[in-house]
This record gives sequence, structure tokens and C-alpha cells, in this order.
Amino acid sequence: SLGEIARAVSDPGRCPEAGALGRFADRAQSILASLELSTPDLDRTLDALRASGATGAKLSGAGGGGAFYGVFDDESRASDAAQRLGRSVTAAGGTDPFVLRLRPAAT
Repeated sequence: SLGEIARAVSDPGRCPEAGALGRFADRAQSILASLELSTPDLDRTLDALRASGATGAKLSGAGGGGAFYGVFDDESRASDAAQRLGRSVTAAGGTDPFVLRLRPAAT
């Protein structure tokens, strides 16, 4: 299932919009959580991203740690969420969250 999601979002002929990309992230996160690769703290952080306007959120990397991302369709919402989240993340010993703007590749 995770491979199917990865293929769906990386198909060069198809660039999902933020809502669809967020739903893919949420679906993948649900699978990872069912495999016990998430943590309660990380789940709360992902929920906070969604409550801040993310269309979806997912752990990233090896899991169980603190690498994660949220998908936003609005850059100012993403910046606001990163700023709010940054205070708790850095207080817990993490690094400052950042916003990365992604655009479809030119065809």
C-alpha cells in the first residue's frame, strides 16, 4: 500500500494538488501508525498541523523520532503553523521547523 501511494505522488505525468497530496500523506501515516512506527507525541504534532490548516501530515525518515511534514495549500498558513509549532519543537530539543515551497516540475 505504501508503494502504491509513493507511485501515485511521484508520477511525473501527474502532480497532485495540495488537498490530494495531503490525503495521500494522511493515508500513508495511517499505515505507518498501524505498523507502530509512530509515537503519541508525533501523532499529536501531526494533529496540530492538521488543526492549523494542513491538508495532511506524515512522519518522515526512519520514524519513531521527530521528522515529519505537513502539506499546506497556503504559504502563510504553513509559516504560521511552523512558527507556532517551532516553540514546542525547539523546547523539546528539536530544530526549528521550516517552510519549503514546492511547485510542479516544468514539463
